[in-house]
Amino acid sequence: KREKEKLAKSVHPLFKIRGVPGTHDVQLGMDTFSQLISADCKTTTKIPRFNKANDDRAPIDLWDVHNGETDILFFEGWCVGTTAQSEECLRNSVNKLEREEDPDCIWRNYVNEALKNEYVDMFSKIDQLVLLKVPSFDCVYQWRLLQEEKLRLQRNAGNPLNSGASVMSKAEVARFIQHYERLTIHNLKDMPNRADWIFSLNEKHEVYESIKKKSS
Repeated sequence: KREKEKLAKSVHPLFKIRGVPGTHDVQLGMDTFSQLISADCKTTTKIPRFNKANDDRAPIDLWDVHNGETDILFFEGWCVGTTAQSEECLRNSVNKLEREEDPDCIWRNYVNEALKNEYVDMFSKIDQLVLLKVPSFDCVYQWRLLQEEKLRLQRNAGNPLNSGASVMSKAEVARFIQHYERLTIHNLKDMPNRADWIFSLNEKHEVYESIKKKSS
């Protein structure tokens, strides 16, 4: 969280919001990959957890622990495998947030530069790229509202990861998802050409089609 606040002051205020490339601890991710890949039967590996409700990394004592070797490592995230965009694409705003709060393209250019650099190294570790293809970006709003409702229920149930958490209103969710609209749309167009597996989802989160791409 401190890192994001620093970026928001030194680069652009939109970096107050987590999640876009440039706000992740890529080195921590790479180190965790290395530990899991090299683990043996006696190894204990701590796996970082992020607390969405509190918008910060969970305390180390609440991280998951993996004991022993690693057979299969799943690395999941909304922007995993994302590639950088062209300068022409960056010049065109995709929503109100970009038009009004990033008119000079400073925020989106910084995100794009991160995708050109440190994220390339991290994503190069992927052996099989799997795309969960949403019907459209319009579904993201409704699905995010469901996540917020789950966070609220977990908080009320006394989940230690969500203690003291705040839950976004519908208006806050609508603004929040605009931070991810550009790259989500980019991935829907670009990633099907690169993914090894494509699982297409309907509006109920159900998989209605799966495609295994032939290895080159």
